[in-house]
Amino acid sequence: MHLQDILTRGHNRMNVGFNNEISPITLRIKDAKKEKSYQYHCNSSSLLWFRLAIVLGVTLYLSFCIVDYFLFSTLLFDFLKIRLFIVLPVVILSFILTYWRDYPKYAQWINIFAIVVSSSGIIGMAIIGRQHPEISRSYAGLVPYFLYIYAFLRIRFVHGTIIGTSLYIIYTLVEWYILKTPFNIFIANTFYMGASNFAGILISYLLEYQGKNEYLLQEKLEKLTLTDAMTGLYNRYYYNNYSCKDIQRFLDGIKKGNIRERRSSNITPTNYGLVLLDIDHFKKINDTYGHDIGDSVLINLAELLKKQVCNSDDILRWGGEEFLIILKSIQNDDLGSFVRKIGSCIENLEFHLPDGTMIQTKCSIGCLSIPFGDVDNLDKLIKYTDDALYRSKKSGRNKGYQATFSKGTCKFIELMWH
Repeated sequence: MHLQDILTRGHNRMNVGFNNEISPITLRIKDAKKEKSYQYHCNSSSLLWFRLAIVLGVTLYLSFCIVDYFLFSTLLFDFLKIRLFIVLPVVILSFILTYWRDYPKYAQWINIFAIVVSSSGIIGMAIIGRQHPEISRSYAGLVPYFLYIYAFLRIRFVHGTIIGTSLYIIYTLVEWYILKTPFNIFIANTFYMGASNFAGILISYLLEYQGKNEYLLQEKLEKLTLTDAMTGLYNRYYYNNYSCKDIQRFLDGIKKGNIRERRSSNITPTNYGLVLLDIDHFKKINDTYGHDIGDSVLINLAELLKKQVCNSDDILRWGGEEFLIILKSIQNDDLGSFVRKIGSCIENLEFHLPDGTMIQTKCSIGCLSIPFGDVDNLDKLIKYTDDALYRSKKSGRNKGYQATFSKGTCKFIELMWH
């Protein structure tokens, strides 16, 4: 597949709003891992928003004390007890928790709890003031409250809909059965609250839908940036931004003695492995059969390599016909066996052309295991791996060499598979 094809397909996917990836009813991303990643990303990037939203909510909530003073002066003290001693402490606690390290994991549930408590406070105040002649006007406070829940707190559409609709139904029942609101006023209140709740649901739906579309689009664009368009393997950009950091963390762990401690405890630690692979005489394949056939060979080879490694390992298209495999959990003694298996699989890989011609591929491989002596520089490790590959090519190709470090000297062990 060529880059233009991928961009065209990506553009078409954007036009339909990724409907095939998002449930149109619940707005849940169908891929559970992507949904979880989105929620964490959204909550992590919205900490300042959450704090400002809570401050705004508290300000609006306390401003209703002015309304209480003018409309419900006889109930002011009772209402203040609910506002200041039940609802406000929970809201302040939710604000403090935004500074908690694990807050992004639980942000939805913390905010939902705060909403449930504040909603209960509103209903509680209505019940306490049920004998007051103006209590039926308290519904007006729910209009901005609905919009606040849906638009500012960034509660998931499904959760917000359940909470908002439940509040609407409960308050309607309280107004009819407990407040005994006159029928004509009850109908008007029910309509205004229902319209506000519906508007909030619509706003919540559009905001979450847009957010997830943008997130999925960004993910696709990032994937295009990090992968080779033809083979789908990772590229040098991925190596520089992700693989290097990952390997460096492992090397830093060795420096700090974590690996040595595990060895001294008779625990066999897994090593990292670098495997650099080059297709033998690939230029001849391109010159003889054309670049389309050469591309097909690379694509099929990439698929073969994917099947030989673990999901945690990285495979990169290092350059034209060169591939770098980063093994993240392999014993030093097993690296040679892995290289032999790869070399044998590639040697047995056959490409049959429409005219009956059969192309057989072979490869040269260089590899090493990390830790590699006292070398803690990744560029040097890549150079030693490349030196092992160079030795394989110079000594006849279709073989491998493993660089080893012993007594301060780098040595190379020949690996054969035929």
